Amino acid sequence: SQAEILTILASVVAQLKLDIVSTNGRTDHKTKQAIVEFSIRLNTKEELNNLINKVSQEPKVIEVFRTAN
Repeated sequence: SQAEILTILASVVAQLKLDIVSTNGRTDHKTKQAIVEFSIRLNTKEELNNLINKVSQEPKVIEVFRTAN
């Protein structure tokens, strides 16, 4: 669910001492999947890599990827 994904990401972001700037979410009713987009303030590529690695390890997370701003 969207709430579970929000909780997971908020926890990881807090652990890494990053800031969530914005969120946008929806549910795909055919696949029953929550699709959530986050904008997170990062200062280095290492922060990005750490964030992607930690979030990807969560069992409820199917895919994590970066998009250009």
